[in-house]
Amino acid sequence: MQKAIQDQVSETSAKQELERLRLQLWRARNRHSRRLGGVMLLLSATLLVIAYFTRYIAFEVTAILSLLLGTILLVSQLEPLVKLRPASQAILPLIQIFIDLKRVFNASGKGIFIPCKTGEVKLLLPVKSRIDQSVILKIADEGAVAHSDGLVLPSLGQGLSQLYEEELSEVRGTELSYIMEWLPRVIVDGLGLCEKVEMIMVDEEIHTILTKPFIRDICQRSDIKKPMCYSTGCPLTASIADTLAVSNGRPVCHIECRYDPVRQNAYAVHKFDSQVKMIS
Repeated sequence: MQKAIQDQVSETSAKQELERLRLQLWRARNRHSRRLGGVMLLLSATLLVIAYFTRYIAFEVTAILSLLLGTILLVSQLEPLVKLRPASQAILPLIQIFIDLKRVFNASGKGIFIPCKTGEVKLLLPVKSRIDQSVILKIADEGAVAHSDGLVLPSLGQGLSQLYEEELSEVRGTELSYIMEWLPRVIVDGLGLCEKVEMIMVDEEIHTILTKPFIRDICQRSDIKKPMCYSTGCPLTASIADTLAVSNGRPVCHIECRYDPVRQNAYAVHKFDSQVKMIS
């Protein structure tokens, strides 16, 4: 009995240490260089003054190098913003293909994110107003379904959800409380995809608020916002549904997704399909 307690304490300590190291890694990855850049610029100005009065070329060269390095350190803070905007535009063609497929197959229903035995998540866009539970279980087993029931595609958030799993390690079978605590940290601190993320449970629905998401330029496009937000949400909110589905082992239904351009907040609502048993 005592040995079991000691093992449990050791496991808890190891988990806490892993979480501490993970946070340290994210802080180191995102540490700003503004202060160091400012110091280098101040040093450059000081050396230029000394060089003016002493006429030593060594001071002039050092001042120029300090000026160059300080400028690089300050400008490098723009790197995440410069990278995220092209990233959002790079996925635009995939979103447009997705919208075209919805229209061709008349898949106008709200999406269901289904965890499959293969480890991936499939997105079911229903054609019918009501989908039989056997269809969902068939997709979980085989990853396919008849076109008469709906359109089955890889989830738009699959790539991002795989990144989350790399940061958090295995998420399958993880407690929902852990996902709701750590997934926002990964999105904000680990990958810098949003300024802030909050996940709360409201009447069995999971509400997610994302402040300044990297994909907000696309969220404001009228030709994309309505068909995408209604059925699945953007790749960022879809990735949250993917992670919820994989961790819990149950299909996740897309309820709502919208974007507030004034507050620059994206709102997503998801709910587990309570009629489908746990998928092993």
